Amino acid sequence: MTMKLQLFQKKKEYVLMHRKTPVLLFTCDPLTLTVTSMIETYNPLHLSIGIRKGGRIQISLLQQWLKDRMIPESAIDLQKTLNALSVSDYRDLFFKAYGISLSDTYWFMEKGQHISWLAISPYHHSYDLSSFMAARFTGSPQPASAAISPSIMLDGNQKKAWIQENDHFLLYKGSDDPYHMDPIHHWLAGRIAELLDLHVCRYEVRTWQDEIVSVCPCFTKEHTDAVSVSSILSSISSRPYQLSIDSFIRALQDHQIKDAEKKISDMLLLDYLMMKPDRSLKDMAVEIDARNGQWLDMIPSYSYSHTLGSLIQEHQMEHYEHQAVCRLFNASSISFESMLPYIHFTDYDLSSLKKIPLEYGNKLVEYQQSTGMSNHRIELQYQLIYKRVRSVLKAARASRRIIQ
Repeated sequence: MTMKLQLFQKKKEYVLMHRKTPVLLFTCDPLTLTVTSMIETYNPLHLSIGIRKGGRIQISLLQQWLKDRMIPESAIDLQKTLNALSVSDYRDLFFKAYGISLSDTYWFMEKGQHISWLAISPYHHSYDLSSFMAARFTGSPQPASAAISPSIMLDGNQKKAWIQENDHFLLYKGSDDPYHMDPIHHWLAGRIAELLDLHVCRYEVRTWQDEIVSVCPCFTKEHTDAVSVSSILSSISSRPYQLSIDSFIRALQDHQIKDAEKKISDMLLLDYLMMKPDRSLKDMAVEIDARNGQWLDMIPSYSYSHTLGSLIQEHQMEHYEHQAVCRLFNASSISFESMLPYIHFTDYDLSSLKKIPLEYGNKLVEYQQSTGMSNHRIELQYQLIYKRVRSVLKAARASRRIIQ
């Protein structure tokens, strides 16, 4: 009897909010993030896409949606971060910050609390972003204010943190590859996007406290939500949804997304060029108007970690280009060549790619002290991107001959 009472007391009632609008009352165990019941739906039109399936709310989806909003337990140096913030459990961070995020406008509070959207919105409330970043990247002790931050709602294993500069939010992202190439590869993706005018996020490389990081702007605005394609598709049917490139393009077109085919072509061209090993459904997102649910645009492609063989050891690099396969959407172990029919080569002036290998090599040399890469590794990386550019140019010539 005592044990049952203790378990019951762990459960608390929370109100899920969408900006100023109450959406859902549910019970959750804050120690485990286990959702036990959904008590009442206040405004079903404001329910997040990610917690509905076949038009119905599901406890399992709500629970997964909550967990996906925060730093995972597997994140690099998470315990050091918790120690720096004087927090005993990573889930405590979630509740301290009311689940507030810069990726969307959802948050929650305990039933009975009286908190306004303006009081906690990152666009109206000032958070101690720099102290959280210091805790996340260095593990140095920080004031209690650092534990309440939208940076807590950044998923993935890499070190990440939001910083505000000149009234703009910027995302600082570290690396989890052994050669610390991820920030350089994010810069490279942005540089290629700049040359070819691709719908891809622009990154720059910086060093912070002697650690190399990539920096990019926030994808959303005060009135918009970023919703992953994975969440969108999970809400369509109760069965596993097998997404194809064609069906995704049709979905974007059905929601009046401008230049949908071109944007998918942009993504696949860069994925092919940089040998992205996994383009999962969580790696793509749609920007949605939080006020009316309208699809506004496809979020620029933004995930280029683990590309160009950054996880491959030096002695395996020589044959890597011909042996590598990728996972595209729901399909696994497919060749990169399967992307080529969906790339509209005539849309691009690919001659500008010829300068990329040298720029990439120079960037690797510039940050060699931070990455610790050997000269031999840099040479192998240069050769790989040189071969990829040649492959793209060859595929473009073949495509033009077919068209003619």
